[in-house]
Amino acid sequence: MSGLVISAAKYIMPVIDKDFNSRMIDQDLQTAYFILSDFCFSYTTPASFTMPNVLKAANDVKFTMCIALFSMFTFRLLLSYIIGLKLGMGAIGVWIAMIVDWVFRAIAFCLRYRGKRWLSYSIYKKDKKPAKAE
Repeated sequence: MSGLVISAAKYIMPVIDKDFNSRMIDQDLQTAYFILSDFCFSYTTPASFTMPNVLKAANDVKFTMCIALFSMFTFRLLLSYIIGLKLGMGAIGVWIAMIVDWVFRAIAFCLRYRGKRWLSYSIYKKDKKPAKAE
């Protein structure tokens, strides 16, 4: 579906904005990015953005917050700066860093979920016995 939107945008945007083609440095490169990021996003979103909600619902909030902060500052900011500015890749470097952030989060949250350690943070303890009816 996103491929259709991207393909249509290449033809619709010049009609809406007359200077669109002059501002586009490389439309093929941008199209490749959208396809790559859509592919990566569709496969990493459940693990990197939905799985933390599962862990937070089980009261494992501290881990999810630490991973989110670490990956945001390390990959989205620091890696974007290194790849985008220092290596001269520009926006493509930022896109690569963003995809690395998604993959890191997906791996971290899946490992946490498989480890079962998050079960110990539940506010509902298993050892509590229900009150007996008299």
